[in-house]
Amino acid sequence: MRIDKYLWYARIFKTRTLATKACQSNKVLVNQHKVKPSHQIKPKDLLSIRYSEFCKTFTVLDLPLSRQSAQKNKTFIQETTPENLFRKIIEKQKTNKTQRSN
Repeated sequence: MRIDKYLWYARIFKTRTLATKACQSNKVLVNQHKVKPSHQIKPKDLLSIRYSEFCKTFTVLDLPLSRQSAQKNKTFIQETTPENLFRKIIEKQKTNKTQRSN
């Protein structure tokens, strides 16, 4: 299955166009390699998605046949981002909100 389609099916990106653009701008890595939107993925591949200030990591568990609900999504992808990174992200978001409100 194409990586852009998978990222949309797995609800990592809201639209397939956004998933495609992320691949084209080298924000998506599969097994530590930059990939094009047409790259074929398979179960057990490791995905890294770089956002502006952090990187989320996922493991492909299975390939869905169509876009799934958020509850069923857990059978196709597993997030493996370290928990301490999430804490840093949340704290940074809180400080940004307080700075904007001042």
